[in-house]
Amino acid sequence: MNKRYSIKLTLRKEGKIIDIWLLEAGAMLAGAAAWDVFTHKIPNKWLLFWMVLVIFDGPERFAAFLAVAAAAACGTFLLFYFRMIGAGDCKLMALTCGYLGIRGGFLTIAIGFVIGAAWSLGKLLFGGQGLQRTVYLLVWIRQTIRTKQRIPYFNIEEDGYGATVPLAVCLMGGFLATVCLGGLQ
Repeated sequence: MNKRYSIKLTLRKEGKIIDIWLLEAGAMLAGAAAWDVFTHKIPNKWLLFWMVLVIFDGPERFAAFLAVAAAAACGTFLLFYFRMIGAGDCKLMALTCGYLGIRGGFLTIAIGFVIGAAWSLGKLLFGGQGLQRTVYLLVWIRQTIRTKQRIPYFNIEEDGYGATVPLAVCLMGGFLATVCLGGLQ
């Protein structure tokens, strides 16, 4: 078979193990994306299932997984702290990095954020929310600086879901783009 047209997804010499991890990461993201679209939440049970699944790959792999996932969780915590992303999104990004490694996870998240930014821009420009959200952002920045307190950027009771973008869908798109562009090699 011509190597150029091959769709084998081998990342390292481990071969089949990595292929399984790639499939698991895709399934995890696809399920999370579906939940995010329909319920606006990603259940902890879903994420815990995928974390527990890693235990069966042995203690060394589980330790490496936890180290990378913890680093990613620390990296995304600030966005969660100000309620710019949800806790489920933060945990999903940590698991994604754990499964795909630092490079693959970063690429997936970066491309997912670009997809989310484009989606948000579309909602702002074509959904008539541009002026409202810009004023809201400026008021939030001013209040945060003036009061020197942590004020959540997004409050579901006040803002509703009209301004939200399901980040898990964007991360799934980032994963697919990363795989198709060969970013996991």
